[in-house]
Amino acid sequence: MSRPVAPGRDDPVVVDRALPPHAITWLIDALRSTQEVIRSYDTKAQIMGIIFILSINFVLTLIRDLIGVGPIPPAATLSLAAMVLLPLGLFGYVLFPANNPVGDLDLGGQPVRHSYFVDRRGPSLADYLVDVEATDWATELGFEIMKMARLRERKRRRLLRALLAAGASYVLILGIMLLVAW
Repeated sequence: MSRPVAPGRDDPVVVDRALPPHAITWLIDALRSTQEVIRSYDTKAQIMGIIFILSINFVLTLIRDLIGVGPIPPAATLSLAAMVLLPLGLFGYVLFPANNPVGDLDLGGQPVRHSYFVDRRGPSLADYLVDVEATDWATELGFEIMKMARLRERKRRRLLRALLAAGASYVLILGIMLLVAW
């Protein structure tokens, strides 16, 4: 079945399928849930980054007082700086993903009009409204859910890496301070 298309755009073959009346609501709920999880990973990364920064000073002061470390040599200072900056960079990498997950998606030949999110360079209002009428919303929402699910998984893995790096930094800082003390 052919649907109206904005002038100058190709008319893709749209597959009409019988969907239960509540299917679109479920898809929107799934998309909303995925977006909430992504935001929670961003919040966790921000909070853990701040806690990491604040706790490093506490840990260094505590270790200095317990072990009685004097001035820290320049090589140890550079090592400590690297161990602090690496986890902070990884926490930032959670917040700002480098690439768009769309390239990895297998659309199975389904046409996606990208009507759900429009950027500044989008079509005119008239063209957009025609596209909205012609959009297969199950396909459109499914595409957005798949894209957000990929982004969610990337952020989860990156947050875990940042947390592991922060834990390793604490252990290595203790080791460096012990070496400096002896």
